[in-house]
Amino acid sequence: LDPVDTVPVASVDYPPSDKVIYEGETVSFRGSVTDGNRPFTYRWDFGNGETSDAEESEDVLFETPGKYTATFTVTDGHGDTDEASVTVSVYAEPAAAIVSPIPDESVIQGSPVSFRADVTGGYGEMTYLWNFAGGSENSDEKEPENVVFGEPGAYPVAFVVTDENGKQALAEMRLTVIADLIPVASIVEPESDV
Repeated sequence: LDPVDTVPVASVDYPPSDKVIYEGETVSFRGSVTDGNRPFTYRWDFGNGETSDAEESEDVLFETPGKYTATFTVTDGHGDTDEASVTVSVYAEPAAAIVSPIPDESVIQGSPVSFRADVTGGYGEMTYLWNFAGGSENSDEKEPENVVFGEPGAYPVAFVVTDENGKQALAEMRLTVIADLIPVASIVEPESDV
């Protein structure tokens, strides 16, 4: 009896579902086939310009942010083919910069200060933390306003942004808080009542 002619069924075993990574990271891929007629040939197209003719490919590099479709194609001995694919989403790592107040700016004790930062990159929902080094209460707002420093001094201010995968970026600045001196008026001339 001739063997039953079946069509190959390709599957992606790893990564098991859509994968999220950061630029410059690598991903390993593994495919498999059921049914079909031996011998099999394999072809991976990773969507980033790289290909492979093996069932498994390790350390495939993704250098540029974007969404890539990695496709695994199986051809059996009778010329029948099947393919399976997985998506690799590549993100830039988060980056942060404090844009207000400007670095080394001085503020007057007790006066409200607004803080603002630019954030780029990262994956998913972001969380924020402003650390005012004890000069004022820390904040988890992206752009806290009306931050008041009650005591004069030099304060190292840190802003940390964390993305959904736990990747962090840090921006720092030094803020100088100067004393709010009350003016004292005096009459110089005449020296006494006339």
